[in-house]
Amino acid sequence: MTLLLRAVLLLSVIGDVAAKFQKFEFSGEIGDSLETTEKLEIDHTDVSAVVTLQTTCQMTGSYMDLKVYDTESWLTIVRASVPCTGDETIKYSHPTIFNSSYSILATAPKDSEYSITVLWETSEIELTRDSDANEYSGKSTFNVSGESYVIRSINLEKDMIVTDQLAFVQISVSSEDQYITGQEDVRYEAKLLVTKDSERLEDFFTNPEFDGEGAIRISFSTFGMITISNASNPILETGEYIIGVTLRPTSRHLTTDIKRITLNVDVVTNYSYVSKIIALFFFSLLGILIPLFARLIFDPVNVKESQERPFKIKYWYLTIRHWFWSGKKGITYLTFLLACLLIVSAFQVVHAKYEDMAESGNRDICYYNEKCYRPYGTYYDVSVNGIASNMPFMVHGIILIVFYSILESLCRARGHKHFDYSIPYSFGLAFISEGFGSLLYHICPSQIIFQFDTLFMFVITIIMIVGIFEGYSVRENDIKVSRIAKHKAIRIPKLFAFFIGPVYFFNFMGNFTASGTSSLPGPIMSVFWVIFGIWICGILIWSAYKLDLLPDTLNPNISFADTQSFTEHDGAGDTSESDLENRVKVGLKRYAKPCKILSFLIYCVIVALGFIMTVLGIAPFSIYVLGILVIAVVILTLVFFVPLIWTLVRFFYFEGIKMVFNCAISRHFLVIIGIIIYVLIGCGVTAISLVFFIVFSVTDKSLPASESRELNQGCYLNDFYDTHDFWHLFASFGLMMMTMINVQISKPCRDCYLSYLKTRNKHLDSMAVTKKAADLMRWKLRAQANGKRSNETTPDGADDTTGGDKTIISMTLENITNSNITIHEQKDKGAEFGTPVSD
Repeated sequence: MTLLLRAVLLLSVIGDVAAKFQKFEFSGEIGDSLETTEKLEIDHTDVSAVVTLQTTCQMTGSYMDLKVYDTESWLTIVRASVPCTGDETIKYSHPTIFNSSYSILATAPKDSEYSITVLWETSEIELTRDSDANEYSGKSTFNVSGESYVIRSINLEKDMIVTDQLAFVQISVSSEDQYITGQEDVRYEAKLLVTKDSERLEDFFTNPEFDGEGAIRISFSTFGMITISNASNPILETGEYIIGVTLRPTSRHLTTDIKRITLNVDVVTNYSYVSKIIALFFFSLLGILIPLFARLIFDPVNVKESQERPFKIKYWYLTIRHWFWSGKKGITYLTFLLACLLIVSAFQVVHAKYEDMAESGNRDICYYNEKCYRPYGTYYDVSVNGIASNMPFMVHGIILIVFYSILESLCRARGHKHFDYSIPYSFGLAFISEGFGSLLYHICPSQIIFQFDTLFMFVITIIMIVGIFEGYSVRENDIKVSRIAKHKAIRIPKLFAFFIGPVYFFNFMGNFTASGTSSLPGPIMSVFWVIFGIWICGILIWSAYKLDLLPDTLNPNISFADTQSFTEHDGAGDTSESDLENRVKVGLKRYAKPCKILSFLIYCVIVALGFIMTVLGIAPFSIYVLGILVIAVVILTLVFFVPLIWTLVRFFYFEGIKMVFNCAISRHFLVIIGIIIYVLIGCGVTAISLVFFIVFSVTDKSLPASESRELNQGCYLNDFYDTHDFWHLFASFGLMMMTMINVQISKPCRDCYLSYLKTRNKHLDSMAVTKKAADLMRWKLRAQANGKRSNETTPDGADDTTGGDKTIISMTLENITNSNITIHEQKDKGAEFGTPVSD
């Protein structure tokens, strides 16, 4: 039955243009000569073909030797030693060029009964050249079923692959038979192998799950692809490559259905990636515009002052010296230490995983986008586009470090004493480290390796949380008590000991829940989930304490009520504020805490639901941890960024500027427009990156490799970058824009911020005096108009004790009389200081 089925299957490929089939059958009994010879009359010559022997022999305790050989040269094509037990033995040859006469020789003990079937089938796929693209391609269609197999071969000639640039060969298979008939939830899977060694092919057909060097194999249901390059094993070279296809053992015994498969071969020549990587590098340099744009929006006055006191190399040199010899940069140093330790450890694990894939030839270990797989050189058989697309993170990290080193130098040039740029520097290091971590992950993408892709995303989000609380540890009362830069919202050693350290521990352990056979025993995982849940509850309680949501909170350094930018300042300046300002202040104060409580409760619900989904295995552990950190950053940014915007707008409320066409527009209006544009661009870039990551995902590591390959997509741009590469690009830009907002909140230059507050208060107090003087002049004018004497009672708050500033009174009288200059235009032109954020 098996012999008949195999013959039918092989006959089914006669219609294929590249396949020809011929069958020979012999049976009989070995006589006294102990051997028999039969001729094989091959109809087709000068073609590559595979000879398959299907033999049975009857003689207990003995063997029969079979040999197909070239009659003229005696070169053996295939040889088999068959036990005479009555069971069928199958043996096949390496694809061979048949261009002579051939015979089969059977040698066995006397009186042995035998049955021999010789199947001759062409195997070579003809490669045709595309003259326009200077590439070669070929195609073959065939059926497989049960324990059958199909052998094909390709012959690469020198002029096909030897070019001035790189070349590679992609061998892909596709099928529309996705599920087994009658079992729509069971996939009909097959295996594909490419090798140059016929012994590897024999091992593959005997056990499709075998591990061995010199061959590459994958599993597939509807799509699969193997790329042969200068770094693969087998390596790209001239000569013949053997392609084998058979069903996966799990599918063999479930059905007798035929699986129709199409095999395509594409030879790509003149392949180059250097220019495409250089183009990505220069595009990444556009990130320079982000800090410049943010500084122009959030810090316009300091930009003007920086022009008056230009940047000098000697201060920058001094800043760089302070990186290593002095200065308080604890979080920066610890971030660098963490980067060194984690990247080295991650490389060891990833390299071991990659070596396992390379040595075993099992491409199911690593999840690549095979449709846009662009090999790299001769060292690593990995996709160079997946590696290079992490460059934006590294470039943007360097930009952040250089930019904030220049701002620190400007602080030194101004003689500031209290500034701490350790958080911005930490962002730069974390960006660079994230680029390296993602690079390592893409050497061998898989579920258990994904934790290394998120290593420094954890650090970036945690630093953002620290930056927010650090910024709001600076209070307006610091103007009086001079506690500048001496009190910290979160101590760095505690941050690493109780937050970052546990996050990494739980992330490493939690990934065992999705690592298949590597999962830890149930009791151990139960204890892990309990400990992890307790830690999450502790962090939530700590968050409530920091947000002043607990009734017994007594921490003046970070109390939200004390740290708001719209806190009442001392003096009579408040009387100069408009009704709109007062209404906004009262509204912010009244609804701040209820909004915080509501946001915190929503966040707790999200954390709890995510925890349940992760325990049930619905959500990957690393995604859960990163998700709750990102959501925390978003909520905190919304809570604390609104007061910062209000503070910035208030500073420019009484200023006016001249625009083109003699149109005067209030400065605070332009500030609002700039902030809106910046936030909209940042949200848009982030949304685009998420669309590329979620909607256009090219792999899914939580699925079996054969199912994940069905998500593979072709290159999206320039025949090199896929949609996941665009996720890297846009995510880096979006994260950089969010980082700039976070730095605004963190107030790295506290001298700048407190000077700004003093200037603002002085400005408002001056406006208050001017307002009182104006009220006095109005009263005097009304008194004169009514014929009253000047020594009559003055209105409340409008007495003659205006600080003795007769000049202001006379100016105000002139303004009221002539109506040429409004009260809102009275300002101190000589005191312009920057906002606290970028300097």
